[in-house]
Amino acid sequence: NINVEATYFNLSYALKDGAAAGDVYTFKLTYHFSNYVDAVVTFKLPVIDRAKPVAAPDEITVVYTGSAVPVEKITGTAKVGEAVISGAWRWADGVTAPTNVSESGEYDVTFTPSDEVNYKPASAKVKVTITPVSIADAVITLDGTQLVYNRAEQEKGITAVKAGAFTLTAGDYTVTGSKATDAGTHTLTLTGKGN
Repeated sequence: NINVEATYFNLSYALKDGAAAGDVYTFKLTYHFSNYVDAVVTFKLPVIDRAKPVAAPDEITVVYTGSAVPVEKITGTAKVGEAVISGAWRWADGVTAPTNVSESGEYDVTFTPSDEVNYKPASAKVKVTITPVSIADAVITLDGTQLVYNRAEQEKGITAVKAGAFTLTAGDYTVTGSKATDAGTHTLTLTGKGN
């Protein structure tokens, strides 16, 4: 029994066993009057499902770092109608974040709304592009061998190549111009491959 002495009031009710979307619950509220016949008001409360945002992640483009693309790189918008929903992005369950240039492609991500009472998580695909490290300014160390003209083809060896924070191995590049027969100045060219 609820005694109400006001024109307006709030009534809160928690369902004992939960509810499912589409369920309709009926409540009857009886007003007892001292000088009048009791009045019965019936309320029908439909249970609606949480809204699911449309998640639209922004494309991710990063330069190879040797580490997996961090979750902080996932950005975008999630909307229900025209309303932008706040929340957080993450790699979807079971997804390993890409690390290498060869792993560029589409990946599953999940958007989790801040308001999980009214909104469901949403899934989407994000395009990830990992670009190779530039070796345009790489520091190339040649071996110390002094080459003297002898009418035979000779090759100048490379002992180290450093591009930024990375020390490259022979498998990271191809070399042209390292072999020559004639005396003079020759141009050695490195072309990066892979990461």
